[in-house]
Amino acid sequence: MITDSGSLQTETAILGIPCFTLQKNTERPITVTKGATVLIGNNSAKLKSEAAKILAGRGKKPFRIPLWNGKTATRIVSVLRHATTRGFPPNTCGNDRRALGFR
Repeated sequence: MITDSGSLQTETAILGIPCFTLQKNTERPITVTKGATVLIGNNSAKLKSEAAKILAGRGKKPFRIPLWNGKTATRIVSVLRHATTRGFPPNTCGNDRRALGFR
């Protein structure tokens, strides 16, 4: 996929499809660090080189991005059910609860 869209970067990361992003940076850096997105900018030589790697089977291999498994709604419902009866559950996502606005 060749794109300048952050949304398509997300979709290609979920599907494990290589993505060349025609930007120098991205609002979705996890798709670069964990997914198969390569930032190309406006460098046509880099685009050609990265495309050749993919075609030769040497391209960047995607890694399943943690928590991007299609079960977000289930996790949210679980947290809300727990919160209504016993308060918010202990941290299970590896994030600092205070940074998320919880006390």
